[in-house]
Amino acid sequence: MQIKHVKHLSLLAAGWISLVTGAIGLVVPLLPTTVFWLIALWCFSRTNPAMQHWLRTHPRLGETLTDFADHGVICRRGKGFAIGGLWVSLSLSLWLAQPPTWLSSVLVLGAIALSLFLATRPQCRPHLQCPLGNHANTD
Repeated sequence: MQIKHVKHLSLLAAGWISLVTGAIGLVVPLLPTTVFWLIALWCFSRTNPAMQHWLRTHPRLGETLTDFADHGVICRRGKGFAIGGLWVSLSLSLWLAQPPTWLSSVLVLGAIALSLFLATRPQCRPHLQCPLGNHANTD
């Protein structure tokens, strides 16, 4: 089997696994959805144009996925849910699992980095005026 074919099949499988995992996240508390659908979108963009099109044009998911994939945009509400969910999930995990201090420190530093990344993403597409002064972060 050619390496190119193996890569294609691997990306296709990763796309489907990500899509299903994101769907499961709709009903399982604290399991993220959007990040898995973004991974699926990326995988399908390289392997399955029909599924990529379906995700980009989906009435509920399409705009959010396309905004991030094309412009790196995350709406204010999405940022709040993502950052809030991250910290609630991390806090519960640290409290329930009580991992070693070094691991807790690594997880907290990772959560800080991810929170900063999410917080600094623009909130509007570059060519659109954001409502209510919700301007895109350009710095």
